[in-house]
Amino acid sequence: MTEAAFVAAALEAGGAVTHSTHVHEAKNSQADDALYERSNLKKLGQLEKAAPNGFKGYQTFSDAAMKAGKLSAKLKEIIAVAIATTTQCPYCIDVHTKNATKQGATNEELGEAIMVAAALRAGGAYAHIANMIQGYNEPQEMG
Repeated sequence: MTEAAFVAAALEAGGAVTHSTHVHEAKNSQADDALYERSNLKKLGQLEKAAPNGFKGYQTFSDAAMKAGKLSAKLKEIIAVAIATTTQCPYCIDVHTKNATKQGATNEELGEAIMVAAALRAGGAYAHIANMIQGYNEPQEMG
């Protein structure tokens, strides 16, 4: 469970790191309208130059989180694909789908993992329904 949590943390950080490429596109008045292009990943070196210590720390953490331990590298990549779909990071989906495939993950394994992630993401909405109902039933203060 702990290793899976570290995979999740690495993916959350990875989404921020890979989406840093949009900063450079935002500053480029000649950039096209599409934010997600696979070729943007080649621009990660710009973040590494701008924040070398932080980037190195992120890379070390990410590598350690994804390294086989009690969980296999394949399972960690499957988990990463599922998390990437819930964080909606196209770069993470791209990178980790390719990595999972290299580790031998099947379409069926990836599909099941994505459905688990989708169910858990929906669970958050369901859990908050109770809060909504409670708030709706409480008298509203006017003021």
